[in-house]
Amino acid sequence: KNILPFPTTSSLHTSSANSSYFPSLSRTPLQRPINISNKLGISCYMDSVIQCLYWTPGFTTDFLNAKQKAENLIGEKENLIGETFRNIIASYNEGSTNAVEDYTSFLIDLLRGYFFAKTGKSGQQDSQDFLTDLLSILTNMYYKRLKVTKPVVEEAPVPHTVQEAIEENESTETHSFVQDLFQSTVIKTSTCQKCKTKSFKAEYQEIFTLEFGSGSLPSVRFEDLFNTSFREEYLGKSCESQECILVSHMLSVVRAKKNRKDYDEEYSHYEKELQKIGKLRYDDQILHKKQMRILEPPKNLIIYFKRFETFADGRINKKINTIVADIPFRMYLKDYMYGNSKKEDIIYDLYAFIHHKGEVGGGHYINYVKIKDQWWFVDDTQRALRVLMNTDFDSLRKYLAKSYILFYTKIK
Repeated sequence: KNILPFPTTSSLHTSSANSSYFPSLSRTPLQRPINISNKLGISCYMDSVIQCLYWTPGFTTDFLNAKQKAENLIGEKENLIGETFRNIIASYNEGSTNAVEDYTSFLIDLLRGYFFAKTGKSGQQDSQDFLTDLLSILTNMYYKRLKVTKPVVEEAPVPHTVQEAIEENESTETHSFVQDLFQSTVIKTSTCQKCKTKSFKAEYQEIFTLEFGSGSLPSVRFEDLFNTSFREEYLGKSCESQECILVSHMLSVVRAKKNRKDYDEEYSHYEKELQKIGKLRYDDQILHKKQMRILEPPKNLIIYFKRFETFADGRINKKINTIVADIPFRMYLKDYMYGNSKKEDIIYDLYAFIHHKGEVGGGHYINYVKIKDQWWFVDDTQRALRVLMNTDFDSLRKYLAKSYILFYTKIK
């Protein structure tokens, strides 16, 4: 009863296959962000996400034309959050500032209860938590197409081809407009260093998380930070080849003998040979080289910097203020693609980002969005401001270097 009516379907525009860089409307498209008044003083984390998602290429048209699933496994409160957010986007789309503010106030109340039920704590989410939960809710509510669910096979074999890995992953996944817009398929390759057997695991990702790690430096280059997700690493893992099963078994026998009085030079020598030939770790597992690559790049790429450290109970411990230097306005992903032997260009442009001002326990979320070739500074405590290249761009770069969430769209 507290939700305003949905806009009529006649006011919605059906999205085409070649969706424009901006939302396609049945009237003159918006040329600037509309102001979302932060009446309550606690909605900036949500307002910044609204601005970035609205200006995401394809999001508004696909969202407003998506079909809601008749039955889903999420709760009543989650459904109400999804419906209210849809009303916010529809009202924004019509340029109805008052309706956007009414829906936003109602959504804040819903999110308070949702956050408490989820975590057992009062307070509010931050932009990243809200974005992650929101995309999950919308994925479960609004479907664009469905994939057939295959029966689960007990003790299924490890995929040894990329196609097997994709089919295994698809067996438990459904598809929505959210996944169409933001989902990437990554392939994680594991190569046994003894028998060279390769196995593959396909995973879907909608947000790429970049962590600064312990002992964070004052500054780090974006490329170096991004590369950490794709670099080679060596880990102990069991291998199912008969050769490696035998080697692992023999090493476990040697280790058992070593703890007994009858351990002698013969076992000591054999152990050295096993370690030399088998390249084994001390946990009786074969050393494997692991690496992640992107198989299917997303239409829109979201990158999240993990700037808040938390205690075990989820409470925020501290904020990481590391400067990320050289964040690109145009990003090239060809070197991170799986099987891209021809090195074909995969190019993304930055179109929005969210920045958190302040420290733990207080602060404010602001964001920048790019509309056509014009950047805008968006703060829900004031009217959106046009970024002037000769006077304001330095401020944009400073905020970008300490940004929280980046939004890129694929242009090639």
